[in-house]
Amino acid sequence: MPLILAALVVGALTLPYFGAPIEIDFDRDLALAIISGYLLLQGLLSLRGPKVIIEKDDKAEDEASALRTQLDAIAGDYREMKEREKKLQQAVEDTNRRLELEKQKSQGQDKTNAEVVNLLSLFQTKGRFIDFLMQDITPYSDAQVGSVARFVHQGCSGILKEHFDVEAIYKGTEGDNFTVKQDTDQRNYRLIGRVTDSRPLKGVVVHKGWRSKKVQVPRVVGETGEPYVIAPAEVEIN
Repeated sequence: MPLILAALVVGALTLPYFGAPIEIDFDRDLALAIISGYLLLQGLLSLRGPKVIIEKDDKAEDEASALRTQLDAIAGDYREMKEREKKLQQAVEDTNRRLELEKQKSQGQDKTNAEVVNLLSLFQTKGRFIDFLMQDITPYSDAQVGSVARFVHQGCSGILKEHFDVEAIYKGTEGDNFTVKQDTDQRNYRLIGRVTDSRPLKGVVVHKGWRSKKVQVPRVVGETGEPYVIAPAEVEIN
Protein backbone atom coordinates (compact mmCIF):
# COMPACT_ATOMS: atom_id res chain seq x y z
CA MET A 1 0.00 0.00 0.00
CA PRO A 2 2.71 2.56 0.79
CA LEU A 3 4.45 1.75 -2.48
CA ILE A 4 1.27 2.20 -4.53
CA LEU A 5 0.53 5.51 -2.92
CA ALA A 6 4.05 6.69 -3.52
CA ALA A 7 3.93 5.61 -7.20
CA LEU A 8 0.68 7.52 -7.81
CA VAL A 9 2.04 10.67 -6.27
CA VAL A 10 5.32 10.45 -8.19
CA GLY A 11 3.43 9.82 -11.46
CA ALA A 12 1.22 12.77 -10.85
CA LEU A 13 4.18 14.97 -10.19
CA THR A 14 6.12 13.91 -13.29
CA LEU A 15 3.17 13.65 -15.69
CA PRO A 16 3.58 17.24 -17.00
CA TYR A 17 7.06 16.39 -18.23
CA PHE A 18 6.22 13.24 -20.20
CA GLY A 19 2.76 13.73 -21.69
CA ALA A 20 0.15 16.18 -22.79
CA PRO A 21 -0.86 18.76 -20.24
CA ILE A 22 -3.75 17.61 -18.05
CA GLU A 23 -5.65 20.03 -15.95
CA ILE A 24 -5.62 18.48 -12.49
CA ASP A 25 -6.09 20.51 -9.37
CA PHE A 26 -3.31 18.90 -7.39
CA ASP A 27 -1.27 20.40 -4.54
CA ARG A 28 2.17 18.91 -4.86
CA ASP A 29 3.45 20.15 -1.49
CA LEU A 30 0.41 18.68 0.23
CA ALA A 31 1.01 15.33 -1.44
CA LEU A 32 4.65 15.30 -0.41
CA ALA A 33 3.67 16.18 3.13
CA ILE A 34 1.13 13.32 3.23
CA ILE A 35 3.67 10.83 1.90
CA SER A 36 6.36 12.02 4.28
CA GLY A 37 4.01 11.83 7.25
CA TYR A 38 2.85 8.39 6.27
CA LEU A 39 6.39 7.12 5.87
CA LEU A 40 7.36 8.71 9.21
CA LEU A 41 4.42 7.00 10.87
CA GLN A 42 5.44 3.66 9.39
CA GLY A 43 8.99 4.17 10.57
CA LEU A 44 7.83 4.91 14.12
CA LEU A 45 5.60 1.87 14.12
CA SER A 46 8.47 -0.29 12.92
CA LEU A 47 10.55 0.79 15.94
CA ARG A 48 8.16 -0.97 18.30
CA GLY A 49 9.58 -4.28 17.12
CA PRO A 50 7.80 -7.57 17.02
CA LYS A 51 5.57 -8.60 19.85
CA VAL A 52 7.27 -11.19 22.03
CA ILE A 53 5.17 -13.81 23.77
CA ILE A 54 6.78 -15.46 26.79
CA GLU A 55 5.37 -18.77 27.69
CA LYS A 56 5.52 -20.14 31.24
CA ASP A 57 8.38 -22.61 31.78
CA ASP A 58 7.55 -24.90 34.72
CA LYS A 59 10.93 -26.65 34.60
CA ALA A 60 12.83 -23.37 34.84
CA GLU A 61 10.70 -22.30 37.79
CA ASP A 62 11.38 -25.59 39.57
CA GLU A 63 15.10 -25.24 38.99
CA ALA A 64 15.02 -21.65 40.26
CA SER A 65 13.06 -22.74 43.34
CA ALA A 66 15.55 -25.54 44.03
CA LEU A 67 18.44 -23.09 43.65
CA ARG A 68 16.82 -20.68 46.11
CA THR A 69 16.39 -23.54 48.58
CA GLN A 70 20.06 -24.46 48.25
CA LEU A 71 21.11 -20.85 48.75
CA ASP A 72 18.93 -20.57 51.87
CA ALA A 73 20.50 -23.77 53.23
CA ILE A 74 24.00 -22.44 52.54
CA ALA A 75 23.16 -19.15 54.25
CA GLY A 76 21.81 -21.06 57.28
CA ASP A 77 24.95 -23.20 57.47
CA TYR A 78 27.10 -20.09 57.27
CA ARG A 79 25.20 -18.40 60.10
CA GLU A 80 25.48 -21.56 62.21
CA MET A 81 29.21 -21.77 61.49
CA LYS A 82 29.72 -18.14 62.52
CA GLU A 83 27.78 -18.78 65.74
CA ARG A 84 29.94 -21.82 66.54
CA GLU A 85 33.05 -19.79 65.76
CA LYS A 86 31.87 -17.06 68.14
CA LYS A 87 31.22 -19.58 70.93
CA LEU A 88 34.59 -21.22 70.34
CA GLN A 89 36.35 -17.86 70.49
CA GLN A 90 34.54 -17.08 73.74
CA ALA A 91 35.59 -20.46 75.17
CA VAL A 92 39.21 -19.78 74.20
CA GLU A 93 39.10 -16.35 75.86
CA ASP A 94 37.56 -17.83 79.03
CA THR A 95 40.23 -20.54 79.11
CA ASN A 96 43.00 -17.97 78.70
CA ARG A 97 41.56 -15.90 81.54
CA ARG A 98 41.38 -18.94 83.80
CA LEU A 99 44.95 -19.88 82.92
CA GLU A 100 46.10 -16.36 83.69
CA LEU A 101 44.30 -16.41 87.04
CA GLU A 102 45.82 -19.79 87.84
CA LYS A 103 49.23 -18.47 86.88
CA GLN A 104 48.81 -15.44 89.12
CA LYS A 105 47.53 -17.64 91.92
CA SER A 106 50.46 -20.00 91.49
CA GLN A 107 52.92 -17.13 91.49
CA GLY A 108 51.29 -15.72 94.62
CA GLN A 109 51.45 -19.12 96.30
CA ASP A 110 55.09 -19.51 95.31
CA LYS A 111 55.84 -16.11 96.82
CA THR A 112 53.99 -17.01 100.02
CA ASN A 113 55.86 -20.32 100.27
CA ALA A 114 59.14 -18.55 99.68
CA GLU A 115 58.37 -16.09 102.49
CA VAL A 116 57.61 -18.97 104.87
CA VAL A 117 60.88 -20.65 103.90
CA ASN A 118 62.65 -17.35 104.45
CA LEU A 119 61.21 -17.20 107.97
CA LEU A 120 62.43 -20.73 108.64
CA SER A 121 65.79 -19.59 107.35
CA LEU A 122 65.88 -16.89 110.02
CA PHE A 123 65.04 -19.41 112.75
CA GLN A 124 67.83 -21.61 111.42
CA THR A 125 70.32 -18.76 111.28
CA LYS A 126 69.63 -17.40 114.76
CA GLY A 127 68.80 -20.56 116.67
CA ARG A 128 69.73 -23.60 114.56
CA PHE A 129 66.05 -24.49 114.75
CA ILE A 130 66.03 -26.79 111.69
CA ASP A 131 69.20 -28.54 112.87
CA PHE A 132 67.58 -29.23 116.24
CA LEU A 133 64.34 -30.58 114.73
CA MET A 134 66.06 -32.73 112.10
CA GLN A 135 68.59 -34.19 114.53
CA ASP A 136 67.92 -37.61 116.06
CA ILE A 137 68.20 -36.81 119.80
CA THR A 138 67.57 -40.39 120.96
CA PRO A 139 71.27 -41.18 121.65
CA TYR A 140 71.73 -38.03 123.76
CA SER A 141 71.01 -37.55 127.44
CA ASP A 142 68.44 -35.11 128.76
CA ALA A 143 71.22 -32.84 129.96
CA GLN A 144 72.79 -32.74 126.48
CA VAL A 145 69.41 -32.09 124.83
CA GLY A 146 68.61 -29.42 127.42
CA SER A 147 71.83 -27.52 126.73
CA VAL A 148 71.11 -27.51 122.99
CA ALA A 149 67.49 -26.53 123.58
CA ARG A 150 68.61 -23.52 125.58
CA PHE A 151 70.63 -22.24 122.59
CA VAL A 152 67.72 -22.87 120.18
CA HIS A 153 65.29 -21.15 122.55
CA GLN A 154 67.38 -18.03 122.86
CA GLY A 155 67.90 -17.63 119.10
CA CYS A 156 64.37 -18.46 117.97
CA SER A 157 62.74 -16.39 120.71
CA GLY A 158 64.35 -13.26 119.32
CA ILE A 159 63.07 -13.99 115.80
CA LEU A 160 59.56 -14.71 117.12
CA LYS A 161 59.40 -11.42 119.03
CA GLU A 162 60.79 -9.50 116.05
CA HIS A 163 58.25 -10.69 113.51
CA PHE A 164 55.22 -11.59 115.67
CA ASP A 165 53.49 -10.01 118.65
CA VAL A 166 52.41 -13.14 120.52
CA GLU A 167 50.05 -13.09 123.48
CA ALA A 168 48.08 -15.68 125.45
CA ILE A 169 44.40 -16.13 124.60
CA TYR A 170 43.43 -17.11 128.15
CA LYS A 171 44.86 -14.56 130.55
CA GLY A 172 44.62 -16.77 133.62
CA THR A 173 46.62 -19.81 134.68
CA GLU A 174 46.51 -23.30 133.22
CA GLY A 175 44.45 -25.52 135.53
CA ASP A 176 41.79 -22.85 136.20
CA ASN A 177 38.12 -23.82 136.05
CA PHE A 178 36.45 -22.48 132.90
CA THR A 179 32.81 -22.19 131.82
CA VAL A 180 32.05 -22.50 128.10
CA LYS A 181 29.05 -20.23 127.48
CA GLN A 182 26.74 -19.91 124.48
CA ASP A 183 28.68 -16.90 123.17
CA THR A 184 32.17 -18.36 123.72
CA ASP A 185 34.17 -17.93 120.52
CA GLN A 186 34.92 -21.42 119.22
CA ARG A 187 37.83 -20.04 117.20
CA ASN A 188 39.67 -19.12 120.39
CA TYR A 189 38.75 -22.16 122.47
CA ARG A 190 39.02 -25.76 121.33
CA LEU A 191 36.94 -28.13 123.39
CA ILE A 192 38.28 -31.59 124.16
CA GLY A 193 37.00 -34.42 126.34
CA ARG A 194 33.30 -35.18 126.76
CA VAL A 195 31.87 -32.38 124.60
CA THR A 196 28.09 -32.01 124.06
CA ASP A 197 25.94 -29.46 122.24
CA SER A 198 24.38 -28.11 125.42
CA ARG A 199 25.59 -24.87 127.00
CA PRO A 200 27.04 -23.94 129.44
CA LEU A 201 29.79 -26.52 129.85
CA LYS A 202 32.15 -26.81 132.77
CA GLY A 203 35.82 -27.58 132.17
CA VAL A 204 39.46 -26.93 133.07
CA VAL A 205 42.01 -24.90 131.08
CA VAL A 206 44.78 -27.27 130.02
CA HIS A 207 46.49 -24.81 127.63
CA LYS A 208 45.99 -21.08 127.51
CA GLY A 209 46.59 -20.80 123.73
CA TRP A 210 48.44 -18.21 121.68
CA ARG A 211 47.62 -15.62 119.06
CA SER A 212 49.61 -12.98 117.24
CA LYS A 213 48.52 -9.37 117.15
CA LYS A 214 50.82 -8.66 114.22
CA VAL A 215 52.59 -10.59 111.46
CA GLN A 216 55.67 -9.22 109.74
CA VAL A 217 56.91 -12.04 107.57
CA PRO A 218 60.19 -11.13 105.88
CA ARG A 219 59.47 -10.34 102.24
CA VAL A 220 61.15 -12.03 99.33
CA VAL A 221 62.42 -9.79 96.55
CA GLY A 222 62.95 -11.19 93.07
CA GLU A 223 61.88 -14.41 91.44
CA THR A 224 60.94 -17.40 93.52
CA GLY A 225 60.91 -21.07 92.70
CA GLU A 226 62.20 -24.47 93.59
CA PRO A 227 64.26 -25.36 95.44
CA TYR A 228 63.40 -23.27 98.49
CA VAL A 229 66.71 -23.04 100.28
CA ILE A 230 66.35 -22.72 104.06
CA ALA A 231 70.07 -22.81 104.69
CA PRO A 232 72.77 -23.45 102.11
CA ALA A 233 75.34 -26.13 102.71
CA GLU A 234 78.55 -24.75 104.18
CA VAL A 235 81.98 -25.67 102.81
CA GLU A 236 85.13 -24.68 104.67
CA ILE A 237 87.98 -24.02 102.30
CA ASN A 238 91.40 -25.33 103.41
